Amino acid sequence: MNRAMLKAQAKAILKNNYVKLLGFTFITVILGLTFVSFGAQTSMDNYTTYYYFSIFGLSFRMNPSGAMQALVAFYTVIALVFGIAVSPVLSYGLQNAYKYASTDSLEGYDLFCGFRKNYKNIVVVNLLKGIFIALWTLVFIVPGIIKIYQWRYTNQILEEHPDWNYKQVLEASEALTNNHKLDLFVLDFSFVGWYILFSVLDLLTLGLANYLLLPYVYQTDAEAYHWLVSLQAPEVIDVETVEEAEIIE
Repeated sequence: MNRAMLKAQAKAILKNNYVKLLGFTFITVILGLTFVSFGAQTSMDNYTTYYYFSIFGLSFRMNPSGAMQALVAFYTVIALVFGIAVSPVLSYGLQNAYKYASTDSLEGYDLFCGFRKNYKNIVVVNLLKGIFIALWTLVFIVPGIIKIYQWRYTNQILEEHPDWNYKQVLEASEALTNNHKLDLFVLDFSFVGWYILFSVLDLLTLGLANYLLLPYVYQTDAEAYHWLVSLQAPEVIDVETVEEAEIIE
């Protein structure tokens, strides 16, 4: 895997699509409620619990109260529902936006396409994938990480084969990433320097700077997807063409 080539391709595509893809990314973040959260922490000194409110990576401590406990419980339920029924569908739309930016114009692209077609299958496939990854992680961390990379492109494959069930989609992603999981890990790791830089800038921009980097990361991953697909292309057989040739003979 030529990381420099993939990143160069991503930069070339972002020259004409950066603003639109950044908008898609930020909309996904906002609607996915990933930019704001509530939580609770227990102090190790006096073993008292306090609550915090976090927005764009900045946390604010809040005094414990019955109302705050109810708010945290309510938000936890909402976050769980979103995590199962909304966030995966938003991610589906976003990942395929970057996929299409590589090959087609984004003019008229529907970021919310997953809610209008194949919604149930998208939710089921992503839910089962998440459960399986969690179970593998419980066995040991490394198998869980391996599964994350094996099933990295389930949404892209599901968009191309909406009638496939979860087993077919996961197996197709495994075949696509076979012998290239380490390449993908190294590709992710190559952005560490950028993450460190933008983490520093986050302090000056209320956590917004990190989102400016995401289109570059996501588009590079989309280029990696297309590269992996191209490796399999010679092995693809057009069944209809073969049948027609046999009839002619």
